[in-house]
Amino acid sequence: MQTRLTPIEEQLAELSSVEHMEAVKQTAFRELQKPGSFSGHAPDGNEAEIHAECVRIDIELSNRYSKDVSELVNDVRILEAHVKDDVDHALVSLSIAAVQSEISAIAGQSKPTHTSLAERLRTVQHDLKIFQGANSLTGPADSPASVTAAFIYLAIFAVLEAFANMLFLRTGSSVPVASLIAISAAFMNVGVSAFLGTVYRFKNHVISTERRKGAWALLGALLFILLLNTGVAIARLVIAQDFSPKSINSVFVVESTILYLVGILFGLIAFRKGYTLDDRYPGYGKIYSNWLNAQHEYDDAEESFRKSCDAIVSRAERNLAMQHEELDSYAKRIEKTHDDLRSKVSAWRHYRSSLTQTYQGLISAYRGIAKAFLANSNRSVPEYFSVPVELPDNALIRDANDEIQRIDSESGIRNERKRVNQQKIIDKRSELLNWRATKYPSLIKALWG
Repeated sequence: MQTRLTPIEEQLAELSSVEHMEAVKQTAFRELQKPGSFSGHAPDGNEAEIHAECVRIDIELSNRYSKDVSELVNDVRILEAHVKDDVDHALVSLSIAAVQSEISAIAGQSKPTHTSLAERLRTVQHDLKIFQGANSLTGPADSPASVTAAFIYLAIFAVLEAFANMLFLRTGSSVPVASLIAISAAFMNVGVSAFLGTVYRFKNHVISTERRKGAWALLGALLFILLLNTGVAIARLVIAQDFSPKSINSVFVVESTILYLVGILFGLIAFRKGYTLDDRYPGYGKIYSNWLNAQHEYDDAEESFRKSCDAIVSRAERNLAMQHEELDSYAKRIEKTHDDLRSKVSAWRHYRSSLTQTYQGLISAYRGIAKAFLANSNRSVPEYFSVPVELPDNALIRDANDEIQRIDSESGIRNERKRVNQQKIIDKRSELLNWRATKYPSLIKALWG
């Protein structure tokens, strides 16, 4: 695949082509036809035209490369500044004092929350200690895995019993009546039994007079469950009797017995679930839960405070590590940019050298024709023919070369400065890690209280 030439390369190729060289020679022949040609003390207009064409291309070369070279030089200087600058000013914000100041600010913001939670924890803990002492309690309170789940179970029991009631009350009763009796009986059976189960906890009370509440609750629950389910059975018998005496058969008796036993079973289960909804000692579950919740809130707040403080210290450590890595990155980028700069200036010098050679070749061809024919006609060759031709000195290339030499010469200084700065960062990070391991825990404890 043929490489596409750039506009500069196309102009150089055209300028140095055989066709253009022949055109210059032809121009020299035409100039020889003129009287008094090549007799002055300075180059004629044809040479001036060749010179102007080469200078124009030289300007285009400068326009093409000087901007890129200038940007690369500027990039190198910026990167050098990062490497050479003392890192002490940057390390101030990552010092132990700066970290402590930021942590103290976090502690100040957390103080109202901490004070409120600590006061609440002291209050409920005081109440818990008094309650435990008054009732000879030492261990933690029993509580269900989820109060919400317990109430869901009770609701399921009620729905199942209501469904069973409606199924067995279908004989002789209308749907609304059957539904009303079934739902009312089911929810009363489960609800009242569960409530009496909660009262049954008083059987564990330290005071004998209070323990009687538990005995009465058990007796009341048994009587209520038996009476309620007996009432449902009687209601079913009455409804069926009114509907048709023949409907009371062996199947009816079996169904009624099942309905009666199901109602009693669900009542007893609800009573048991009500008893286990909280700690078996009355009142202990609530006061213990208050303390437990206050303790969890306090611990969560303390954990959040510690995490915030840990994040501050960790961020300082990461920033120190990043600064160390950045110095290596800057040094590598300097070398890369320096290589790009050398490559760019080398290409610029190459094209300018080709342009100079082309310029000298064109002038040499032009003067060569003149020399040959002036000698044959016994005319002297102008003195300026012996003066070598050159393009004007390009200060931009010279400055770029000087910059490359400067970058090369300061390599040792940059490396030493990078080493010194990296060592400062390493020392600062070691100080921070040692502080975190030794003094940081006591600081957090003191600030949180």
